[in-house]
Amino acid sequence: MADAVSYRVRSGVAWLTIERPEARNALNAAVREGLFAGARRFNEDDSAKVLVLTGAGEKAFCAGADLKEMAATALTVPPPDFVPQFGRNIEIAKPTIAAVNGVAWAGVSCSPRAVTCASRRRARRSPSAR
Repeated sequence: MADAVSYRVRSGVAWLTIERPEARNALNAAVREGLFAGARRFNEDDSAKVLVLTGAGEKAFCAGADLKEMAATALTVPPPDFVPQFGRNIEIAKPTIAAVNGVAWAGVSCSPRAVTCASRRRARRSPSAR
């Protein structure tokens, strides 16, 4: 899995964390690949009963698409499989939660609606969840 995304399981809870706080967790190629890989890993992980998707840092859950990357690659309209959308382009059979710490900007999207988690909740991550 890409270093831009981490996957950890603690007491049956899988934490899928976007690890780009310096870029407000913007969705560059490494993050997108890491999110897909993390979702697949969660599906295959019998020890993980629920998935919590969150972003590192306190300023932003996710800034949406990485606009610098989009400009550099001339991407204007992202394709449907640009980012994992649970229940649309990747199936997740177990419960999911978006722990939205900080703002969630819509752009191309990493808003809780676009993530399409089964359950959404504004939460602060506890240090023990890291």
